[in-house]
Formats: sequence, structure tokens, C-alpha cells
Amino acid sequence: MLPIIQKTQMLRTHTSLSGYQEKDGYFEPYQVSKDLKAGCTDCGSTLHITDIVTKTNCGLDFIMYILCECGSMNAIKSGKVHHDAAKFKTRPDFDINSKAAIAMYDTGLGEHKTNRFLADLNIPGISASSLAKREKEVSRSIKKVTDESLDRSLEEEKNASFSSTNEETENSPIKIKYDMGWQKRGSGRKYDSMSGVGVAIGNETGKVLEREIRSKNCRTCSYWEGKGTEAALHDCPRNWYGTSKGMEPDVGVSLIKKLEEKKCTVSTLIMDDDATTMSKIRQNIDHDITKWSDIKHVQNSLGKKLYVLPTSYRKSIRNDDIAHLMKCFTYAVHSNKNNKQQMQNDLSAIVPHVFNEHDHCNVRWCRYLKNPENYTPTIQLSNLDLNLS
Repeated sequence: MLPIIQKTQMLRTHTSLSGYQEKDGYFEPYQVSKDLKAGCTDCGSTLHITDIVTKTNCGLDFIMYILCECGSMNAIKSGKVHHDAAKFKTRPDFDINSKAAIAMYDTGLGEHKTNRFLADLNIPGISASSLAKREKEVSRSIKKVTDESLDRSLEEEKNASFSSTNEETENSPIKIKYDMGWQKRGSGRKYDSMSGVGVAIGNETGKVLEREIRSKNCRTCSYWEGKGTEAALHDCPRNWYGTSKGMEPDVGVSLIKKLEEKKCTVSTLIMDDDATTMSKIRQNIDHDITKWSDIKHVQNSLGKKLYVLPTSYRKSIRNDDIAHLMKCFTYAVHSNKNNKQQMQNDLSAIVPHVFNEHDHCNVRWCRYLKNPENYTPTIQLSNLDLNLS
């Protein structure tokens, strides 16, 4: 039997709680019904949800304490639970809290916005510390699934590369696209992002084959460094001590080495025109790698140079003219993917074409060659200083 004072206090609480309320938190009726039917842990009598004495919030879920007729207190969980694989001997964790951490990863929401969202749904929030624990738990599973997905994608890329070349070798040659993104965008003059992520994408399948992260920041290390004390052993994300600009070449070398450890050879690298990255890769990889320029980066680079022209030739070229030149460039590249010589010819004919010179044009795209009498040029430049052909 419970002490009289404790029992009286519970009964007072019981008078103000008539059962589950919407504002109590996440509630799984099937799971709760199953536990109630299982009965009291002492006498086996069926429990009733209207006999809730008090409850304890555990993130989005909660534990209900139900007083049985025999005087025994039973803890009924409002949802399914599981044990953290790394800490099995600790008390179980609610599934919904781990799912909330996965949702945060998926949507990119932080603790503050997540709790604002829950508040609008009239659901009690979850503390930052609880979310941090669940994030650490699910991150291990996410990493495992990610690694398995990357391995499958690499096998698909190998098979697709073999189908396109029909060359069977011990280490399958593959073509990859490589680029890196930063947490903070560089201005072109200053690169000071604290972290960046680089990915290698298969040219044949378009799937991510490998990824690497570089980070210059660790909040735990920074905290203890500010106090002049060495930080205790912890899961430190800091793995880079150089400049932010130096992350991209280092990650490029690391990605190629990791891929080639999985019985493949990177034969072609498709990337932007960063000479520093390509130079470091060739210094650290013991075989030749062909470098292709990524079409998007080439277009952006060309566009930047063309849009500077109106400052020097204000009356000779307009932004509409530049847009048309970019359109011609894009068409020449995409329509001649498998014909290198024809691509070169079409690209060389663009500038003479807009100066009304059609000796090198192709009837496939030049309207002057199709119908000279009725031809009206989309743009027609006249300043010979712009004719650099």
C-alpha cells in the first residue's frame, strides 16, 4: 500500500485529470490499449486510462502513471520505445523522438523552428538536449545507410561504364563529376566558410558515388580553448586546419583515393576550371586523369566575361545581344555532344555569324543559308573591335 500522504497527493491530481488530453503530447492508441489490457504489474487487473494520476513528459511522448485498485502504480508509455544500440542498458527511448531527429535532418530545421512548428499544432515541445541525443543516435544509422547506398551507386556506375566501353579490366575505369559547396558562399575575393562538402557524381548514372566533409569548427573545442583548457575526449567534427579555399583540392584527392580503393580507376574528371584542384590531384594520383570542363561552369564563366563588355562597348552591344550569344553557345555544345569536330566548327562560326558572315555557318542552324532573301538577323554587331574571330 502507498503512504497516505503520497496517495492523497495523487488522488488530488487525479481529480484534475480525467484522462488523456490533446495537449499532453503524441499518443499511439493501439500501443496504449495493448499495455492497458496487459494489466497491472502486481495483480494483473485491467488498467483504465481514466485512472491517470500524473504523467512525465519525455520529449514528444510521455509516461502515464495509472493507479490500480490494488494500490500499485503502473507506468504506461504513450508510444513505442526502443533501446539505443550504443547504450542498451539505459532506459528505452521513444520512437517518435528519434523520428523527430530524422525529420530535422531531412528538412533542415533546427531545434527552435521545430518547437515553433509543434507549438502551432498544440503539441508540447522537445528540449534541445533531448534532440541532440537523438541526433547522435540516428546519425549512426543514417551514415550506415548512406555508405550502403554509395556502394550500390558505385557498382551501378561501374556496370554502366562497362556497357558504354565494353572494356573489361581489373579496375573499372569511370568518369566522375566533382564539385564542392560551402556553408558560406565565397565572394570571389574572400573565402572564409567554416565547413564545406565535396561530392563525386557518376557521369553515366548521375548518382552520388562518394562524399567528404571538411570542417574548421568544433563548438566543444572552441569553448574549452577559450578557457585555456584542453577539451575532454569527444566526437570532434573539426578535421581541417587550413584555409577554406584549400578544402576543395584536398577533398578532390581524398574522393578519388577512396573510390579507387573500391576496385575502380578514375579515368576522367569533370569539374570547373580550378587549376589548383587539378594540379594537386595530378601530384597525388599515380596515373593520368583526363580533365573535362563542366558545361555549367563554362557557361557561367563565359557569361561573366561577356556581360563586362557593355561597360567598354556601351553603344555596340546590349544585354539582349549577350543573351543571344549565350543561347548560340549552349546550342552548339548540346547539339554536338558526340561530334567534337562539328562542335568546334559551330562554336567558331558564332562570332562571324552575328557580323553577317556566313561562310562557316551550318545550314542546320543558320537561317541565312536556308533563305538568304528573307533573312532578318536576330542581332547584328558592327563594331569590328568585338569581332575577335
